[in-house]
Amino acid sequence: MGQIDTRLFLRQFGRDDFWCGTLLGGCGRPLRPKRYVTRVCHFAHEANPGRDECHRTTHSADSADHLFIKAHATRWLAAHGHEVRGELRTLGHCHGDAVDFRLPRTDMFLRFELHSEDYRTWRKAADSLGAKEGRIEWVCGQGDHLARDMLARRGYALLVRCETEGNDRRVYIGTLTDGRETAWEPLDQCRMTDKGLVTPTLGTLRAGGVVRR
Repeated sequence: MGQIDTRLFLRQFGRDDFWCGTLLGGCGRPLRPKRYVTRVCHFAHEANPGRDECHRTTHSADSADHLFIKAHATRWLAAHGHEVRGELRTLGHCHGDAVDFRLPRTDMFLRFELHSEDYRTWRKAADSLGAKEGRIEWVCGQGDHLARDMLARRGYALLVRCETEGNDRRVYIGTLTDGRETAWEPLDQCRMTDKGLVTPTLGTLRAGGVVRR
């Protein structure tokens, strides 16, 4: 955070308590905001010689994207008639490897997979989920090589990323197709149908016969 951002943040939240988030891979112990002139302002653990070492490995803005995706997608799904709660999954990397939503009303399973697995592990998981949950809608993180497999199978793939807006991270869904740049659109402009997640771009491509239904 910059000095101005930190000053505004402390003015609004300075009396609140802050903790090293366990859902971010942290230790769960108290944090204090540190304001500096010659260094980047940040949160730090309280000085405690007997404290166990914190093993959180990432501190960038995108390290909490699984939590923002869970919160925003929950509200978005509710607006489309799905009163469901997301579940965070660990697939061997960190607490936020994937965010899952079961949609009983449409016999569908929606997964935001933010950290890719190797192909064999992913194929096994896909077969297992398909047998238990019915249709699966996959939304991959950026740079996920599995998106290329989905592109080959159905002519498109869906991607997810977040961008900082104030104190929030807004969720965007990308439509990846052959020969075109990925089209990024806000999640709240997309639709959740009984056939899956449909971005405005995907709807247009399907209507034009570019991508099969």
